[in-house]
Amino acid sequence: MAEVSLAYFIRILDLIEERGVDRQDCLTAVGIEALPKESPKLRVDAKVANGVFAFAAEKLNRPLLGIRCGRKFRIPKFTKLGNILAMCDNIRQAADVNARYAPLVHTIGQPSGIIKDDSGKDKIRWTPSFSPDECAQNRHILEYVMTNYSTSLDWLAWSSGKGVEVLRLGHDGVTSKAAYEELLDCKVEFSAGEYSVILRDGVAEEPLPTASPAQFALLRARQERILASFMHKVDLVHRVELAIREQIEIEKPSQKSIARKIGMSDRSVRRYLKEENTSFKAIFEDVKKDLAVGMIADGMALSDVAHGLWYSDQPAFTRAYKKWFGVAPSKHKG
Repeated sequence: MAEVSLAYFIRILDLIEERGVDRQDCLTAVGIEALPKESPKLRVDAKVANGVFAFAAEKLNRPLLGIRCGRKFRIPKFTKLGNILAMCDNIRQAADVNARYAPLVHTIGQPSGIIKDDSGKDKIRWTPSFSPDECAQNRHILEYVMTNYSTSLDWLAWSSGKGVEVLRLGHDGVTSKAAYEELLDCKVEFSAGEYSVILRDGVAEEPLPTASPAQFALLRARQERILASFMHKVDLVHRVELAIREQIEIEKPSQKSIARKIGMSDRSVRRYLKEENTSFKAIFEDVKKDLAVGMIADGMALSDVAHGLWYSDQPAFTRAYKKWFGVAPSKHKG
């Protein structure tokens, strides 16, 4: 389930209230009478957070309110995670650290570390928990999150210039591209097939002026304790699915590689999934099924779909597709 920490939700309310919309009006609009006492264990449905943005955006006539608020978000003032990122050696290490501890803030999606784009540029891809249709319906919170990433990367790269060149959104824009780019201070691509940020050449390896290995070690030890306490409460099936969706574009996911990615042993993943009446194989199959439908709808050649989903050849993919839907994939093309 896509959720945000209560602290993250409260920060959203703070930013919206700074723009003149009463927080109680926002809460009432999404069916909340009063917030509970802040606790690191409490979470809020991400769709509720999006509903707050949607209400305030309409009231203010600001369709890009998520981006406007995201530009005001300052991660070092919000969580301990901001402090540990500043202590990293460089942005590449910071991206890896952020990917590991991001679930402590929200589970709206999962960021990657720094990977290569098709053009050879460094990028961080963010895999949302929502389906494509849900992404469009919840664009406010997604635009807020992506702006958080863009702003935080620019903050980390402050000593050498901007960190982000391009921000890619998987949904359509609701205003002109120029309006988005003016607010974000970088190029923007709509309906890009992914949510990601493209980094400025070389910025990933540039030393951070605030780097401190000793402080990093102390802060990381603390974060690991918090993560260990939190993670066993998070839906493991959801975590495995997100990890598969992130890894499948780079290499073929295996139970062992996914277990390592989410910080668990292979044996533990197998045992806990069994307790949920599922398995790695079943989750992987569901992800491939979902991705196949989207790739075919986008007009991809069946041979490319088969390759992208790690089938040995097109006939193997066709057999799997017939098993899922009872018909050949060619019947669902264009």
